[in-house]
Amino acid sequence: MRIETERLVLRSWQDADLDDLVALNGDPEVMRFFGFTMSREASAIMRGRLQGWDDALGVTFWRVGLREDDRFLGIAGLKPLTVPWPEPHDVEIGWRFARHAWGQGHASEAAAAALAVGLARWPRVMAQTNFANRASWRVMERIGMTRAETLDFDHPNYAEGHPLRPHIVYVKAR
Repeated sequence: MRIETERLVLRSWQDADLDDLVALNGDPEVMRFFGFTMSREASAIMRGRLQGWDDALGVTFWRVGLREDDRFLGIAGLKPLTVPWPEPHDVEIGWRFARHAWGQGHASEAAAAALAVGLARWPRVMAQTNFANRASWRVMERIGMTRAETLDFDHPNYAEGHPLRPHIVYVKAR
């Protein structure tokens, strides 16, 4: 898959992209709302999972680069839901960008392109993040998603009382 926007290219993963993903997942500031960084091995497993979704479903969290020179910026796209969820027909949208790409509108531009793909295939797209991640909230709002407070949940990957456990949900329906 390849999606082009005014400034960006979202595309399927290639073996040569692993070093970029390792750097992204290894940056403590990028990963602060996950509560952990990822090793090279964990990033390689993730890249394989992303490619598997792309192969099977035609969607994934794609590699995002600049159109002008393919400089790596981050990841954005769609994936199957991996958290307990009441609506099995939904798909999740998400993004993660390198620090050098923050504050330039890249996340919103990539997310809007991914959202268009998602809504062409599914009746509703959801996004979730922990309460502290206000930058992601802003992206969700910029791309037209609406807060769905009744769907907020405690993420099962975090222990009770962990500050990253409470998650908020935004949705956009076709």
